[in-house]
Amino acid sequence: MKFVCRTCESFMTYAEQERIGDGSLGVTFRCETCGHRFSMVTNAGETQMLNALGVALGGRTAPEQPLEMTRTTLLAESSPAGQGASPGGCPFPAMMAQSERQDSQEAAAPAWSTDAELRLERIPAFVRPMVQKEIERLARERGVTLITEEFVQEARERFGSRT
Repeated sequence: MKFVCRTCESFMTYAEQERIGDGSLGVTFRCETCGHRFSMVTNAGETQMLNALGVALGGRTAPEQPLEMTRTTLLAESSPAGQGASPGGCPFPAMMAQSERQDSQEAAAPAWSTDAELRLERIPAFVRPMVQKEIERLARERGVTLITEEFVQEARERFGSRT
């Protein structure tokens, strides 16, 4: 992806990036011809996905190497689960592992009642960790120490999901 300055029609170049406290990322680009600048901000989820996919912002610092994409894909496929992409190159297990590491560094997760855990188990496995994370985040925000089925229902209504 390239950005073009609307004033002088020159390609803009990467200037800097800044991590924002909530997990977002601010990226600034600059026009080398006229000096105009603009910034874009990714939300925490987009930042996490960029990291999981191994996307480097700012363009190349070295020329592309022969068969670079092939070597990168093979390395990702051969890495152990949780260390990179899983076999087949899927980035989501690595993204979830990174999310879990971040969660463990945050405040302790609230406890779940048996009824709430049973309800959580009915959520499709591929989205369950994300849903659980958001419910626990909401509980921490509200000072809830025990997540009940009623709290899960409240979260469902707030997020408009099908938990």
